[in-house]
Amino acid sequence: MPDAKISALPAASALTGAEIVPIVQGAANVRTTIAALLALLGEDDLWGVSVDGARTESGGGAATALGQARFYSDLTLSNTTTLSMAGYKLHCTGTLTVGTGCAVHHDGSAGSGVTGGAGAVVGDLAASAVAGATGGAAGSNNGGSGAANASSPAVGGAGGAGGNGANGTGGAAPTATLTVTSHGQPWSQFGLELMVCLFTGTTLNKFRGGAGGAGGGSATGGAGGGGGGGGGLGWIRARNVVNNGRISCRGGAGATGGTNAGGGGGGGGGLLVIWCDSWTGNAPDCNGGAGGAVNGTGAAGSAGSAGKCLVFVKGVLEFRSGFGANAPDINTL
Repeated sequence: MPDAKISALPAASALTGAEIVPIVQGAANVRTTIAALLALLGEDDLWGVSVDGARTESGGGAATALGQARFYSDLTLSNTTTLSMAGYKLHCTGTLTVGTGCAVHHDGSAGSGVTGGAGAVVGDLAASAVAGATGGAAGSNNGGSGAANASSPAVGGAGGAGGNGANGTGGAAPTATLTVTSHGQPWSQFGLELMVCLFTGTTLNKFRGGAGGAGGGSATGGAGGGGGGGGGLGWIRARNVVNNGRISCRGGAGATGGTNAGGGGGGGGGLLVIWCDSWTGNAPDCNGGAGGAVNGTGAAGSAGSAGKCLVFVKGVLEFRSGFGANAPDINTL
């Protein structure tokens, strides 16, 4: 072909790996392909080695939760099956497939009666969520205030306030979530600390799951609803993600109050970070839990605040939620 400037060449269509690349081998000028170069460079090493093989769950209901970090070749959920990450890292060298009606999650638990829901548990990510507060006992009792998710503002969402009962006051919502202004550091430093925390399991107060919801105030004839538990931390690293169901770190719902008593506040959403080469289907979510309903003349609990989701596709931040106006720039994470 005649000499031409690279900038003058037309743009290539999607690469297949069969494209010819000139190289020097020994003293000879020869040709090879992109696919051959990737094989030599160990492209699969970018995604590690599967030691747990393929896993398929199709029995419906809750499958056995992760009890340690898992390194699957493929993980497939179908038939409305749910799988809790339980605070452990999830790796797939191939494809993570979440079927319609299925879920991979690290959600907080819902409140039940006056008892607050449990916060999402700690696995190898070394950063916990917070349980929901207890509702006020029947009588003229106030609900418990929501517990903060760290000693300083944290990434996980804040829990919701408890609703007032006829005779007792709902508990207050806990500390608001982290913003770049309240934390006082650039997003570049925030992003670096986040990666260190999740890769190494280092505990940093700001990288916590969601806060617990507050308890509802009581009434003479009924107890306030317990607050929902905060959503946890989720870490997924999969070559391909097909999400036709739900991938989430949601806060738990607040419980419904007793007669004329306030509902519990919803738990705050957690923190979910996903790395992949391709993503199709539904966006992930770290929504806060719904506030508990009212039963009579009391007030419903408030919903928990959303946590934060980050999805990196081939190293580029393609999706983010929960950061508001202070969303990190893709060039600083």
